Amino acid sequence: MEGYYTIERWLAFFFIYSFLGWCIESTIVSVSKRKLTNRGFLKGPMLPLYGFGALTIIISTLMVADNAVLVYICGMIAATALEYVTGAAMEAIFNMKYWDYSDKKFNIQGHICLSSSLAWGVFTLLLIRVVHPRISALVEKIPQNVCFGALVVITIVFAIDFASSFHAAMDLRQILESIT
Repeated sequence: MEGYYTIERWLAFFFIYSFLGWCIESTIVSVSKRKLTNRGFLKGPMLPLYGFGALTIIISTLMVADNAVLVYICGMIAATALEYVTGAAMEAIFNMKYWDYSDKKFNIQGHICLSSSLAWGVFTLLLIRVVHPRISALVEKIPQNVCFGALVVITIVFAIDFASSFHAAMDLRQILESIT
């Protein structure tokens, strides 16, 4: 795995993993509920937590990428920390839990749990050893000017979606607060 990327490449990875995370999670939830479900905070097909998660894992394992045990441990710790901080922040900001592990053993405030943390380690190994090398190779093949142009458009659409979704979530929070 390449250890250095340009800002454009990191941004491309963020959007790719945000989209892939949305595809996986929306598919799993849609199949389990037997109806089409758009998972996530945004209206569009992206779950930024997966984008940030992938980048966090990639960055946290750069120095230990040759050691599978350290990749597992570093990725598990980094992903768990990100999941906790994100869950706690979203609950504090929007006054609602977007996921809840309270029914799982060894959880902390329902934001993280041991079984999910262990799974993050496995996902880290899959990401670092299988998925990311392929994604990185694909992104490297995109001409820089094409990649830059696409990233400008995607970033604008993403920013509009994020601002709109954030505003809607804050409105919902105010409605819930007025009800209670």
